[in-house]
Amino acid sequence: MMNESAPMSLGIGVPTSFLCDSFRLYGMIHPSRDPNQRPSTGVVMLNPGPTDRAGAHRFSIKLAERFAGMGYPTLRFDPRGTGESEGDWDPGFDGKPILNPYDEVERGVWIPDTHAAIEHLIQASGVSSVVLGGVCGGSITALLAGAEHPRVDGIFMIGNPVTLSRQTLTDVSMLPQQTLDGEFRRYVGKLLRPSAWMRLIGLRTDFRTLWGVLANRARLLLPGGRRGLERAPVEALSPPFARSFQTAVLHRKRLLFVYSTNDYHWHEFQEYFLSTRSEIERRAFELSCIADANHNLTEERWQEELYGILLPWQRATASRGATQ
Repeated sequence: MMNESAPMSLGIGVPTSFLCDSFRLYGMIHPSRDPNQRPSTGVVMLNPGPTDRAGAHRFSIKLAERFAGMGYPTLRFDPRGTGESEGDWDPGFDGKPILNPYDEVERGVWIPDTHAAIEHLIQASGVSSVVLGGVCGGSITALLAGAEHPRVDGIFMIGNPVTLSRQTLTDVSMLPQQTLDGEFRRYVGKLLRPSAWMRLIGLRTDFRTLWGVLANRARLLLPGGRRGLERAPVEALSPPFARSFQTAVLHRKRLLFVYSTNDYHWHEFQEYFLSTRSEIERRAFELSCIADANHNLTEERWQEELYGILLPWQRATASRGATQ
């Protein structure tokens, strides 16, 4: 058995392609490199959003190499309309805010692409089951696509959004209070910076966010203001996320959430999701946090900590799948 904690040489995988509907999708398969293990489980890694399959700072390549080194063939691919793949999943987004396409990802636009990728990896590598996962948009796609798929044993979700991006884009008050408090401190810290005042005078400030943060702070100063701002957390949850989580639990999928503590998605997860879960539901998933890390885990030490969480979880998930 190979040492899963040892760093791997950075290969890029073997080129591959497959069809989804009428589109040809392109990707890379990282074959198993453990000669002592006959793989029965593979991994399909999903793009964080409308970006290519390498991931931020080539993170998806690095993680795929780790999985392959453990003996699990891993597929990275570009869903339709991204990277090298064919298709326009919604050409109407051209020129619109970037959070709009993320909103579509969070509603499941790439579910068919993911199902096609699962079948392709099974046929290409001979595995009988897969684990799905990714960062941000890739994590929610994994949950939406894998919640009831019969070949999916587990789902890992890194920085998973539990609200809809378009909702927070149009309504600042939907942001978690911890995030709004942080934004207020950030604006206060800019008061003595001439460049910030020049942006304000030049009308280059994000006024929607600024007014929303200031309005939130003003309401907090009123008697009972913080209680007045409280909403039922379930109202803020993304309906597709909430439904898919319940479905995944019902189908006994192995679930892992991983969050960076400096990621506002972590604030959302705590405020809108954890606070609504029963004790039974909390036992249905695993949760790990990486202290002080940012959303994209840009520093190597944060990535190494993530590997230390994901790789043992992957081995345990594969082992459980093999005994079922």
